[in-house]
Amino acid sequence: MEIRKSLIIAALLLLTGVIHLGSYSVDRPNIAIITLESTRADHLPCYGYHRDTMPNVCRVAQDGVTFENGYSSGAFTLPSISSMHTSKYPKELGTLSPGDTLPKNVSLLAESLKKEGYNTYGVVHTYHPTEKIGFSKGFDYYEDNNSIDSVQTVRKATNTINTSSEFFAWIHLVDPHQGYSAPENFSGTFAHQNSTVSADQTAKEFTRENLSEEEIQYIRDRYDEELLYADYAFGKFIKWLKDKEEYQDSLIIIVGDHGEDLMEHGHIGHGFSLRDVYTHVPFIVKFPENRYANTKVQKPVSLVDILPTIKDRVDIESSTFYRGTSLYEIIEGKSSRKGIITQMVGKNAFVTSKWKLIDQEKDLTLNSKGEHVLLNKSEKKLFNLDKDRLERKNLAEQKPEIVQYLQKRMYQRLERDLNNTYERIDPYGG
Repeated sequence: MEIRKSLIIAALLLLTGVIHLGSYSVDRPNIAIITLESTRADHLPCYGYHRDTMPNVCRVAQDGVTFENGYSSGAFTLPSISSMHTSKYPKELGTLSPGDTLPKNVSLLAESLKKEGYNTYGVVHTYHPTEKIGFSKGFDYYEDNNSIDSVQTVRKATNTINTSSEFFAWIHLVDPHQGYSAPENFSGTFAHQNSTVSADQTAKEFTRENLSEEEIQYIRDRYDEELLYADYAFGKFIKWLKDKEEYQDSLIIIVGDHGEDLMEHGHIGHGFSLRDVYTHVPFIVKFPENRYANTKVQKPVSLVDILPTIKDRVDIESSTFYRGTSLYEIIEGKSSRKGIITQMVGKNAFVTSKWKLIDQEKDLTLNSKGEHVLLNKSEKKLFNLDKDRLERKNLAEQKPEIVQYLQKRMYQRLERDLNNTYERIDPYGG
């Protein structure tokens, strides 16, 4: 009787708006962000892929929210990860090019959580989010180690994290990165061993003229095997959380740092464009107590939305103006945002539920020596994502009114956000 009475009272309070849908019985959840290197959304089964490449990730998706239009902030690791940790755009951070470093006076997520009393851990295997570039700020323990694979990264994390008090853990799994050479137990799961393509060849840059369709498929098979191995490592982390009885009440965020071109647009690798193969990534959130379990959201979201979401959940004190929107607002239909922004050198893109506009000032290509070259090339590209997810047909000339509308919305957003900066960011130092 008392239980029924309590439920009735709670329901009445919810209907009258006294209880927010985001409220929880656990005040300060453990927080884990797992970033998946070079991972495309359309190569996961929970995003409609025909292969079971990441079963563990997709099982966690059943306990949470799958954002079907999740986007990285850039086309390679540095701009995307820097945006995730700051909720700011790569261009304002000055992190658009390899070799760029984070501004010294920008505040990172780990710093904010440390101030709130969280123990903070970062274990990454990648070439960009290093201590030298500035990503270790706020972490009690930080290791960037290029000599360990995804399973070893997870083992290092689980051996280090202390679960006796609230923790924030960031784990970056590198294995899907270009090279596509899964360990022996995973190699051959999808790829045909009698292919004429060598393992070393997949680590190089190609144009379509170099490869047959059989060779292209082999490279895609090898990529999928790398996803399977990264998922195996991820599954070990989830098992550890469950064994420690920390899974249910934890906030777990799984995102790709960027995608990967597998010859759909003439390259193997990433960083060449803001098309979907480079920027449409898995974006899955398991909320504490499995709130919103098995929910799918169509509205576009971005890596800049992660920090505002954690701020809402933990009530981080901050005077910084975030570029992102809390995912709670998006899930509950309270956000009026029309689209998200991705950036790279010479390009901005604006993505809505239906359209993508790429406003291009410069283009990145390869010369005859395989070197990256920037070309002055002013161009606008418009794609209907409902009908053309691989972005084969540029509709900019056919639909100039949509180009104008999206361009106006994008630059209004950029101007508004940059004018609301409470904290001056100097890309060149303090």
